[in-house]
Amino acid sequence: MRLVFLLLFVPILSVAAQQEFNRQYMPLGPGNRSTIVEIFKTIGTHPIAKGTFTQTKKLTRLGRSFVSKGNFIFSAKDGLLWNIKTPFASVLLMANDRMVQRTPDGRESVMGGNEVFKRFSHTIQAVFKGDTGLVEVEFVISFTSVDGNWYLKLEPRDKSFRSIIATMFIRGRQFIESFRIVESTGDSVDYVFSDTFFPERLSLEEEKFFAQ
Repeated sequence: MRLVFLLLFVPILSVAAQQEFNRQYMPLGPGNRSTIVEIFKTIGTHPIAKGTFTQTKKLTRLGRSFVSKGNFIFSAKDGLLWNIKTPFASVLLMANDRMVQRTPDGRESVMGGNEVFKRFSHTIQAVFKGDTGLVEVEFVISFTSVDGNWYLKLEPRDKSFRSIIATMFIRGRQFIESFRIVESTGDSVDYVFSDTFFPERLSLEEEKFFAQ
């Protein structure tokens, strides 16, 4: 089963992007816990975030990368919405209790019954919410900072989770600016966020979409 899978897909991941998270990380401990908690607290000050994203999917067995682009909406109350524009339009909703992919012709794929999908969805949302406690339940957290950027390295604690995701890396300043998911197969997905802003509320149309 693959997790990073559905989202998006078209090249090539730059050397700089591949090396971005290749750093020395310090494990979470008494000496840096307050710093890491503060990082998550900073992320969590934004209950709603919107912006654009670029996703690069690297398939090691093929030696190729695929790029997709679109818009994202994060709502601490409702979940994450990925509105993929190119190369193929679709929408992925990561809600509290389900993951749903919708295509322009109205077809839906619901992934609410799989426990790993649920945990993955909850963890991603916990990162965006700045919930240190929930993230720490699922992952061993390590940290470093360079030139005003903080970097987090998350390694799954549970064996069943590790069979899907090997490591997650996150970079940001005031909010998440990029993250990488490395699968157990060696494949990876990189997300880069841009034009991020923090409105006070969702539009009525956005609220309806999350509620569907």
